[in-house]
Amino acid sequence: MQAGLIIVHSDFSLVHTLTEYTLSLSIVSLNARGLRENVKRKALFLFAKQQKSDFYFFQESHSVVNDTLFWKSQWGNEIWFSHGTERSAGAAILKYCFNGSILHSESDLEGHYLILIINIDNFIVLLANVYGYNSKTGNDFLFDVLETRILYWISRYPNILLIIGGDFNIALNGLLDRWPPSSEKAPSNLITFMQGLNLIDIWREKNDNTKLYTWSNKAETSMSRIDLWLVSSCLDRRNITRNIVTTPLTDHKAVVLQVSLNSNIQFFRSSYWKLNNSLLKHETVNEMVQKLINHFWTGAGAENNYVQNWELLKFEVAKFMRKFGATCNHQNNHSYTNSTG
Repeated sequence: MQAGLIIVHSDFSLVHTLTEYTLSLSIVSLNARGLRENVKRKALFLFAKQQKSDFYFFQESHSVVNDTLFWKSQWGNEIWFSHGTERSAGAAILKYCFNGSILHSESDLEGHYLILIINIDNFIVLLANVYGYNSKTGNDFLFDVLETRILYWISRYPNILLIIGGDFNIALNGLLDRWPPSSEKAPSNLITFMQGLNLIDIWREKNDNTKLYTWSNKAETSMSRIDLWLVSSCLDRRNITRNIVTTPLTDHKAVVLQVSLNSNIQFFRSSYWKLNNSLLKHETVNEMVQKLINHFWTGAGAENNYVQNWELLKFEVAKFMRKFGATCNHQNNHSYTNSTG
């Protein structure tokens, strides 16, 4: 552990006052660079337990289905897996101090994301552990799938809070988050994902122009901050602490998050997406919306489940409209640049 670094953790404490209460949730995220080797896995499990947090996110676990029972036995508590291969990918969420309830879990089949829906004294929180691809094409696909799934859970729980962490394999700001600094453009796929879901990079929000990195090569001639915590912007930044912690047996550092969930949180779910009415003037939009209505109306009748299909229709329409609007904005900006360049 770095000198002077304090990791604040929680045992699901509840503090009451006359008018409000606060709950704490703590999570540690780390790219393990493989957990197959038994001694390394034990060492990182021990490191995790020493942090005494509610959950641990591991990326690049390199787990396969046959590892499930043995790894759970070694950990001594619940683990949720998104399996990769023995040499690549894989994500895991390990439960430790958390005393709330787990409502749902889901994972992809490629080892790149895991989602838990948890309940902490009636706060509903979506936790997502993300391991980004090394290519723009892969991450375009990943963020598209994640957005779709998150929109689904938002439709189920309108006041859900989002906490998304992991190794995104993306630096949001080449000048601040890479060494040597890079003039590369901001990653449009992740920026669009964050804007669409009203997420903020909480470390950068609280550290302005600070340069601190979560990955480096052995010589420290190449470094980057690619391990991120993205959280709902409605959370009070003053009630969030985050640290970057030196970790054994991997070239990444752990990123530690503690969030205090206050009863006075001002939810503003409607701001996740607002319809730009001008888009309805496009024939392509009208055709797609009609197609989606027909599809889900038929499905509702066949399944005799109108409520679920109504929710599915809403987030599919929102997803399409956001992408169509982003494409129009990009084309308009490009045209403006060409006309003024």
